[in-house]
Amino acid sequence: MSTPPQEADRRTVDLSREQRWVVHHALVHRADEYIDEDRTVPAWLVRLLETIEADGQTMTVRQGRNLATLLQDDDLESVGAADDDLETVVDELESALH
Repeated sequence: MSTPPQEADRRTVDLSREQRWVVHHALVHRADEYIDEDRTVPAWLVRLLETIEADGQTMTVRQGRNLATLLQDDDLESVGAADDDLETVVDELESALH
């Protein structure tokens, strides 16, 4: 059985240190929500968080799409990230994914 293209195709996403912090904070916030609700944290989220913490700059297409969706969630206002920071990261993701 082959790996779906969105799982195998990796893209480089060039994020500044501040943007990486926004992504890290958003991922941790979402993981905490899963844990608080006694739900399993999705594997894509765990892998992407590990990548960000290791200063990696590549992610799968699926991870990138999931991250863009997560960053566009209105609930993220509570993580303290400015709308401009979130939009900039989403724009960078969309650019890298296309």
